[in-house]
Amino acid sequence: MSNLRESIETYVKRVKELAEHVRGNEQATRQSLIGPFFTMLGYDLTDPRECLPEYKADFGKAPSRCRWSRSHSWRRVGT
Repeated sequence: MSNLRESIETYVKRVKELAEHVRGNEQATRQSLIGPFFTMLGYDLTDPRECLPEYKADFGKAPSRCRWSRSHSWRRVGT
């Protein structure tokens, strides 16, 4: 449990340090903040069976792109 707490504290520090540098730049935000967050949660961003960037998802009216799709219980969950 303390390992998770330390990981979260380290991540929060990273966000505070980098927020101003990535503000207004979506790609930099994904690479510097979002990617490390998913990695901290245990996802392998280099494995397309776990995470797919720009996943095309159908949420009803029209297909749209999710910034990241994560595999969860053998189904895709988009964000």
